[in-house]
Amino acid sequence: MADFPPVASLRSFEAVARLGSVTQAAHELSVTHSAVSQHIKQLEALVGVTLFIRHGRGVRITEEGRLYALQIREALQHIADATRMVQINPAPWKCPWRRSPPLAATGCCAAGALSGAASADRGAPADQPGGG
Repeated sequence: MADFPPVASLRSFEAVARLGSVTQAAHELSVTHSAVSQHIKQLEALVGVTLFIRHGRGVRITEEGRLYALQIREALQHIADATRMVQINPAPWKCPWRRSPPLAATGCCAAGALSGAASADRGAPADQPGGG
């Protein structure tokens, strides 16, 4: 994913867009003003669009930046929601968006479950599932 921006850059961008200030974003993210500025420059270079107009000691978001911020804010919220879901319910196959065990289970846990199911089916009558 060469065109996927670093999460730190996205978080810095979203905070500056929301707060309207690099200094306030740096304070909220517990990083330096310089780090936030570098993240924004890195993101602008990657997307090829000016996201903020620098003026004096402040910034003003561009229309492109405003539209991008709406999407990034939503994406970061989805990541936060997914993280909370996993923290609350750490068994991945119990998450509402998954209907089957993770692939890793097929090699270890599922093999034991399948062999038990197969031996139970061998004794089933012909008119029952698994019967012969």
